[in-house]
Amino acid sequence: VLFVDEAYTLLPSDARSPGRDHGAAALKELARALPNTSPMVILAGYAGDLQRVLNSDLGFKGHFLLRVELPDPSPVEIARMFLMKLNQKGYVIGDGVTVEYVAKLIANNTEEEWRMDRNARISSLLVQAVRTEIKRKTGGASETASISPLKPAAQVSPSLPPDDVMVTVEDLQNAIGSL
Repeated sequence: VLFVDEAYTLLPSDARSPGRDHGAAALKELARALPNTSPMVILAGYAGDLQRVLNSDLGFKGHFLLRVELPDPSPVEIARMFLMKLNQKGYVIGDGVTVEYVAKLIANNTEEEWRMDRNARISSLLVQAVRTEIKRKTGGASETASISPLKPAAQVSPSLPPDDVMVTVEDLQNAIGSL
């Protein structure tokens, strides 16, 4: 299996000098291998951009048996991914930090077009923004500070293990503004 993400970036581009633009040659080789079905080739990327590849005169027409378009994740799906990532990292989820709350926060504080450009990566961006917010709120607190695993994140050091940090509604509200 050959998986090519963002295959459209291989189309000829004015941004690259003509003598150094080998993307079209790579796409022609891919197209040449398609009738053999070995290896199986999967092109991934945004639908409109991939259509440009398929419409190019490089030999792709008629060689793909299946086209799968995955919809952009909804705010609810992004919220689930975000909470799962926090949980996997060992963070304690505070009261009120629910899938519904996070989804509403995402929907109300981001534009649909912005979400479409970032897809599921928003969950990772939000985790990073929460970590940054926790660090900001602690002001570099000492690693030896006395903490309880259920103290709000604002009262603990960011250098402590995540399972010693509770992510609160306030942390999320402040973090979402930095996305």
